[in-house]
Amino acid sequence: MVPTLMENLFKWMNEAKKKINPLILSSIFHYEFVFIHPFSDGNRKDC
Repeated sequence: MVPTLMENLFKWMNEAKKKINPLILSSIFHYEFVFIHPFSDGNRKDC
């Protein structure tokens, strides 16, 4: 599940970078990235 979510996020980023200001793009990317978790314990830590 995580690899698919990451792949989708990067696909979106590559398409959006032509249309969205880089500062806004990086903020949206970070927001989406923090919700992708490889562990189900819910402690909100990134690996």
